[in-house]
Amino acid sequence: MAESFRFAPSGGIVLTGMTFQTGAGNDVLEVNGTVVENTVAENTVAENTVPEVMFSPGNGFPVQIYGALFSRVNFSSQVHALNVRGFGGSAVPSEFPGWEPLKADMRAYIAQNLSPPVILAGHSLGAMLCLQVAAEAPSLVSGLVLMEPIARGRRGDPWPTARLSDGRSLIGLTRMRKNRWPSREEAATFFATNKSYRDWHPEALEAFLSHGLIEAVGDGAGQGGLQLACPPWLEADFYALEPGELLFQWAERCQCPAVLMMGAESVVVHAEGMEDLTNAFGVGALLTLPGGHTFPMQHPLETARALSRALAMLRGEGGARAVNKSAESGYRP
Repeated sequence: MAESFRFAPSGGIVLTGMTFQTGAGNDVLEVNGTVVENTVAENTVAENTVPEVMFSPGNGFPVQIYGALFSRVNFSSQVHALNVRGFGGSAVPSEFPGWEPLKADMRAYIAQNLSPPVILAGHSLGAMLCLQVAAEAPSLVSGLVLMEPIARGRRGDPWPTARLSDGRSLIGLTRMRKNRWPSREEAATFFATNKSYRDWHPEALEAFLSHGLIEAVGDGAGQGGLQLACPPWLEADFYALEPGELLFQWAERCQCPAVLMMGAESVVVHAEGMEDLTNAFGVGALLTLPGGHTFPMQHPLETARALSRALAMLRGEGGARAVNKSAESGYRP
């Protein structure tokens, strides 16, 4: 079950989001040989029984596209997915907000709508946002699920800049990306054949067409065209926020266990860098899933299975020990 919401944190900004009630009654998961049970009936929420999860999306992605993932999670939880400023129908800022307003938005939502500590989960940009909030406000966070946080290199090594496989600047190309389509049909054809989107699950792609695009404004407004909900300049500026070595320092400051996930075919994160990041946590596990940087949209079923196990490990009795054991055993979903 999923429901839309609107949230106004401060300053007249209005953000959009979705809540997802995941899982069915009497879920039973096996984690490293240990059975973890969750017996909350479907679509019910019992205080201090169903884990509350706060989710943040990847750069330029509306949270609605992760519905294909959350609808397949079989561990009962309540997921609150909040769109970043400028994503998925949230108000587009007049200037680049940087990290601080995004962290403040997340803290405000938790304080006003949840019962901390909660589990924070995020993908790419959202993973780095969750990591910072956990490092700076440990009382709000009981666990982390980080999907492809941007670890482009190993700790202590020079990091490459954000470039595509052919060496072109990701930031520069994003600023110039196509941003207008005459019709929804032409937009659908464009994204279905674009190499960054063509491997997505049909549900995720359909959700992007519905929530990642809006009616054209400015030149061409009123002519029936569509444009990206997240303007290219904003997406490009977010790419420029990559933290480099700060990523490891944030992890060391965290006081909760963390489950990290990476795509086996990802060209965005560095495998050994992800291992270094996992080791920076007091308790952490690294899971490798099929697909690339957008594996949650490419393989929602496999990601849902991994997320179900991650939530079980983080929520279960002795969850920190379960996560630690997972890391030691080299667990793969």
